[in-house]
Amino acid sequence: MPLASIQDEALGSLSQARVDLDVVPPWSNLKKATFAQLDDGAGTDVDVLLSEVDGELGTREDLLNDDSRRRGYLCCLFPQGQSLPPVASYVLTRLLPLANGYSGCAYSGERDRSFRRS
Repeated sequence: MPLASIQDEALGSLSQARVDLDVVPPWSNLKKATFAQLDDGAGTDVDVLLSEVDGELGTREDLLNDDSRRRGYLCCLFPQGQSLPPVASYVLTRLLPLANGYSGCAYSGERDRSFRRS
């Protein structure tokens, strides 16, 4: 998770790891995610969990007044020196989506685990 410093706060980009089922063997890539995709991939409410560890989830536009082409990308803003928000962000956006077999498809209530070996 790339980190940047902004005054006395730190910022982490929240790209999401997703399983690409079109590739054999299946592989993962990082993708821009929506709030719903973050929740689906992690299997939980990412915003609630990040707020519990002093992280603030939002778009770059909302949190930084960014007007660049990346203004719609999600990020996490947290107090500098805190280690829990970036670790939680990494687990929620990288590890859990892969563990859940998330490919970015609409969540149907069951995780896609077809890529796993028997």
